[in-house]
Order: sequence, then structure tokens, then C-alpha cells
Amino acid sequence: MAATVRLTVLSGAHRGSRFCFRGGCVTTLGRAPSCEIHLAGTERDQLISRQHCQFHLDGPNVHVCDLGSSNGTFLNGKQVEQAGAVPTKPCKEGSCIAAACDGDIITVGGTTLQVHIIDCQGHGGGDPDWPEAQIVKCNCAKPC
Repeated sequence: MAATVRLTVLSGAHRGSRFCFRGGCVTTLGRAPSCEIHLAGTERDQLISRQHCQFHLDGPNVHVCDLGSSNGTFLNGKQVEQAGAVPTKPCKEGSCIAAACDGDIITVGGTTLQVHIIDCQGHGGGDPDWPEAQIVKCNCAKPC
């Protein structure tokens, strides 16, 4: 079984939404339609920048980097430093990236998400509901 990273929205307009990721990837959260974690549509979402933060995911390793957002990105209540430029791979710890662990809480604008590192057979290759080329699955129905 491969490690899958799942981000679950705990509060805010998108409460209950789940975003699952497999394989190594860099993914962006924000209001822009191009963001893989697209949180837009309500007045409360205006607290989230168009490209708010970026996640660097590689198996069980999760790193978060603020992309110069107006309201900041927080990991367990502590503000994550802003990146000088949009990174394509993780920066050194303490420069612009914070490591997140299973159960950690990420806050962006008025929305909180929880990090889950899970082993899920349903998120391996060959799943007809999750094509191989797709790195993110929104609101996955798998119970794991």
C-alpha cells in the first residue's frame, strides 16, 4: 500500500471536503481556478489569496509554503514564513517551508484543514475512479 496524503476541511464554507493526493507532487491551494485545492465561492473565501499556499507532497512527507498570501498560512497556530518566489521543490526547513505531520492543522484565511497520512489500497494504480495521471482526488468516497 502506498502512502496517501488527505487534507480534510474542518471549518469554513467547504467543511467536510477531502482532497487526497498520491505520489510526489507540488500542489497549490487558493481561490484561483487553476489551484488543485480550489476554495472559492463564498464571502468567507475572500480571506484566501488566489494562490495562497503550496504543498510539497512526497509519500508520507508533507511540507507547506506560504506564497505571499495577504492573511498568512498557519501550521498548528504558528505562522509559516513566506516564500521569496514560488518554489518548485521544497525549501530548507525554516526558510519558507514547514513540515506537517499526521493530525496537524493548517489554517488559511477563515478555513482550517487537517493533514492525514493514510495507507489506502484504493488509492493505488488501477482505480477506475482515479485515473493514473490524476494526482488529486476531490471528495474521495474511499473509507480509508
